[in-house]
Amino acid sequence: INVYRDDQIRISHVFCRWLTMITNWGVNIQNLRTDLYHDEMGEKMGEKLNNFKAKQRAKWAELDIIKKDIPLQEIQEAVENGSLSLHAVDKNGLCLVHLAAAYSRVDVLKWLTDSKNVDFEQRDYASRNVLDIARASKANHSVTWIEERRA
Repeated sequence: INVYRDDQIRISHVFCRWLTMITNWGVNIQNLRTDLYHDEMGEKMGEKLNNFKAKQRAKWAELDIIKKDIPLQEIQEAVENGSLSLHAVDKNGLCLVHLAAAYSRVDVLKWLTDSKNVDFEQRDYASRNVLDIARASKANHSVTWIEERRA
């Protein structure tokens, strides 16, 4: 197909907006193929897709702050300075509150609910809420704290 330069630019912008939108929704783009088109436009789109993939992996890595048992104060600072989003989602659809529950980070759970008004009914990709995640992870401290908080 012979596409004019202006059309290529528009297509590129639409493609980037689409990638931004679906990655913000938490859609895993890691398996999207970059080798479908072998022309200049296809190569540029492949580069853009690879950049988005790298950004997505970096966003997922930000959530490792919970898994590494980093002190609460550092987590709070990361959220406040914008390097960690309360809405970030990992490749399994888990966000910060789910991971805090899974890793028995009751200190983080308290802060998220008391200071950030995070809802325990948030669902992951499998429609599990925070308590479901804590139970599945056998995170007994989280389960107990959430159940007491709900009572």
